[in-house]
Amino acid sequence: CRTHYKEIDVLVTDLSMPTMTGDKLIGKVRDFVPDMPVVLCTGFDADLVSGAIAETGPQAVVRKPISPRELGYVITRVHSERNGHAQS
Repeated sequence: CRTHYKEIDVLVTDLSMPTMTGDKLIGKVRDFVPDMPVVLCTGFDADLVSGAIAETGPQAVVRKPISPRELGYVITRVHSERNGHAQS
């Protein structure tokens, strides 16, 4: 991410990963790209993850399983919002 951040339009990550949690990854990426739009995927209930994500503030949190179509919609919405376009 640090090397190619200009090529990344939206960061999509999972909350639970083997080496680093998604909220930690978001924090590290936001250290050098504070306005990086983020979609966080999780299999956990939103109430359970709200504390973990409060500091990193992803633009969208999606619950797994999620269809590719729905994920694409969320990514498009988050990207459009970053660029000042309303998504209907």
